[in-house]
Order: sequence, then structure tokens, then C-alpha cells
Amino acid sequence: VRQIVRHIARESPVRFLIAETESGYTLLSALWLARTFGIEEHVEISPLFETQEALENGAHIVEEALHSPHWREYLRRTGKLSLQFGYSDSGRYVGQLAATYLIERLRLKICELLRRWNLTDVEVILFDTHGESIGRGAHPFRLSDRLDYLSPLHARAVFADAGLRIREETAFQGGDGYLLFGTQALADATISIIASHVFAHTVYDRDP
Repeated sequence: VRQIVRHIARESPVRFLIAETESGYTLLSALWLARTFGIEEHVEISPLFETQEALENGAHIVEEALHSPHWREYLRRTGKLSLQFGYSDSGRYVGQLAATYLIERLRLKICELLRRWNLTDVEVILFDTHGESIGRGAHPFRLSDRLDYLSPLHARAVFADAGLRIREETAFQGGDGYLLFGTQALADATISIIASHVFAHTVYDRDP
């Protein structure tokens, strides 16, 4: 990473993905390594929540790291918290329906944590990874349905109500994923559907 920063791209951060994150100590260890090698400000330390343990206790994992002033300082200095959610592998661990519920619940808990720790000035990156089949976390119907499934308007509204900015990222994987961009017409339609979802009006409904 030091060589990338030195010779290729100093402005673009390198996302350091930590698969199967199940402890806040893991995040602090990654931060210590980044600081030791002088690349702390050039690395996005990104926990991947995909196991049953991580999905059920992800908020506790994040809060473990937040107890460290060094982690909070890192978030404030970089201005972002990067989180990745593995729909395909989490489906293997707990099933797709349970995984979707646990992921949304975890996101809402993390939103509350950041508000409680006074970190609402930090941008939250939500990166979804999944395959193109139902068994790997995709949606059986339209692309707009998939986007609503991965990023419900209610969850987005909760972040907005807390004053938190989010950046949503999603993956189109494998040969099937490329089909959505196979021709100019398909690519235009795909991008327009994504844009419609991104700019959809979100209102936080406090009525239970």
C-alpha cells in the first residue's frame, strides 16, 4: 500500500477489507498496522459483516472500536466509516431472508451508535456485495426491486434524520452482472434506474 500511495495514487484511498470481522480489536489492530507503516490516512479500514456472529453482534463490534479514542480520531480525520455487507455468504450462514433482516437491523444500530458517539459528521459508506442469483443475495424481479431490497427507503431516512450522510455502493458480479451493461441501451436503462433510486424522496416516519 505504501508503494501504491508513493508511486501510483496518493489521492485515492485504498480500501482495506477485513473479511469475517467478529471483534472490534481486529479494527484497532488494522489501524495500528496502518499507523505503523505511515498509511493511516490513505487506507479505508472496512469490516465485512457476513457470519452469523458478526451480523448478530455487529453493533457491539463497532462500539468496541469506538471506545478507543484512536479509532474515533481516525474516523474524524478521514471523515468516513466504511462498512461492507456480504449478502451471498451471509445467506450461506443464516439464510437469505434472515440475513437481509439482520443486515438492515445492524445498519440502524450503527446509525444510532454514531449519533450517540457524536460522530454525525462522518460519512458512512455502505457497500453491498452479492451475486446475481437469488441464492447469492440478488432479487428475483426488477432492478428497482433489488435496490429497494438492498437499500430500503426507511433505513435511508433514519440515517438522514440522524444527520448522517451515507454513500451506498453495490456490486454487479460475474458474467450475469455484466449483462446489465452489455449494450448502450441496457447500460442507459440500468443507470437511470439506479439514479431514480438514489434521488428518491426519503421521509422518516415516526409512526410505529
